[in-house]
Amino acid sequence: MALAPLRALFPQSLDVLRVIPLAATLLALTVMFWGWRWVGRGLSFWWGLAIVAITALSPITILHARTVISEAPVFLFSLLMMVLLERILLNPPRGWGIWLGILMVCVLYTRTIGWVLVAAWLAYLLWKRGRAVLPQLS
Repeated sequence: MALAPLRALFPQSLDVLRVIPLAATLLALTVMFWGWRWVGRGLSFWWGLAIVAITALSPITILHARTVISEAPVFLFSLLMMVLLERILLNPPRGWGIWLGILMVCVLYTRTIGWVLVAAWLAYLLWKRGRAVLPQLS
């Protein structure tokens, strides 16, 4: 991902590599909170706050935030994709295919499991919207 430029800028410090997972975790929690109105349709603001608090205080989340592994960026890209898909289903923003493509590339280049996630997201989008999404995807 972006570890090589950080390593080149700060060759003496290995702790600087922990910045990316920490930033990705904090951004993912932010996306989870602010994207709750699209993902948790019908559930109150307090449910979103509770889910974010449980996720933020989870020992595995804390471990992933301080370890140099790709789980935190994949978590961030997955949450961004879920929020985007739900937003597309409710009220498609202009040029949503571009954002969908960018997030798919990010997921694919971060982890190999991205192929499965992208296939599932596309299947979900086709299931919910039908053939209406095909012109935007091509």
